[in-house]
Amino acid sequence: MKGSEVARILSHFVTHLESVLCGGKGGGGRKCQLAHQNQDESTAPGRGKAHLHSSSRANLEYGWLAYFLGERSTKRFDKNSKIITIDGNLKCGKGFVAKNLAEQLGMLHLPEPDVHYWDHKTGDGSLLDPRFNGSCSLEKFYADPKSPDGNSFRLQMWMYHVRIMQYSDALEHLLSTGQGVVLERSPYSDFVFLEAMYKQRYIRKECVAYYTEIKRISIDEFLPPHLVIYIDMPLPEIQNRLKQHGKVWHDGL
Repeated sequence: MKGSEVARILSHFVTHLESVLCGGKGGGGRKCQLAHQNQDESTAPGRGKAHLHSSSRANLEYGWLAYFLGERSTKRFDKNSKIITIDGNLKCGKGFVAKNLAEQLGMLHLPEPDVHYWDHKTGDGSLLDPRFNGSCSLEKFYADPKSPDGNSFRLQMWMYHVRIMQYSDALEHLLSTGQGVVLERSPYSDFVFLEAMYKQRYIRKECVAYYTEIKRISIDEFLPPHLVIYIDMPLPEIQNRLKQHGKVWHDGL
């Protein structure tokens, strides 16, 4: 972008900002008029989308300034621009349902994340030391859920963190492309594992209080799923599937 164009955009921005601030004393009519005016200008022929970059390699950034300059995510939306989550017990077919639903609706399928979610997304994809992945182990949880070193609670907190990050990726994909996303589980349903752990005395009530506080100050920053599908499968069938297709550490379930 040339220097003259930057100066023109900034000048236009300051003029409208002053108008909005001055118009605030005179009532909401002026603000509404400006909002419609900005929307009309952003959709006029020849007007491009506002791309705000912090460097030559940065992706499109969203915020109040980008919105003010004409960026509208809703332009890319259609009837399938939704976030759908599939929930259910182990081996109930969440992955099969999620994958096929995404294919039929033309949506992106994000498989259920594991403790190595960051390893798969960054670097060369190789798995890092557990110290860099919440210092927890799913295998150890199944082998010794009451381990005195606190592995069970560290695992729960790390998985909530991982689900939050994946859900953030899903929302970013939806807003950036307009394509809907189907996920297996989400941070909104993660608490069921915490409750089960507490009932089985794997963790203490202080752990529940800490988790609840962290979730309280984080989950409300996100848009909830448009649809949640729960696969209700009888427990005997779940146990039979675990015996046939489960992993080694599932044997004690």
